[in-house]
Amino acid sequence: PYDDAKAAGAANERDETMDATVDAGTTDERQHEAIREHLGAFAFGDLSPAEHALVRDHLTTCAACREELADLQAALAALPLVLEE
Repeated sequence: PYDDAKAAGAANERDETMDATVDAGTTDERQHEAIREHLGAFAFGDLSPAEHALVRDHLTTCAACREELADLQAALAALPLVLEE
């Protein structure tokens, strides 16, 4: 079963990880990887407004992440079809 408290804890941990990774001292590659790890949550619409803005801004300059997001969105769009079978 879905556990609201567990989900909230995971979201808080994700927020802290994203905040720590996008600090000014973080390398571009580490920042890229941190944002890439959040693409699934972005596709689900499960990011805070600040996280959403970071990912959205990154997508304007990163073709690889745009392609990965498109793949994730296609998979999400297909889920209702799979669940109906």
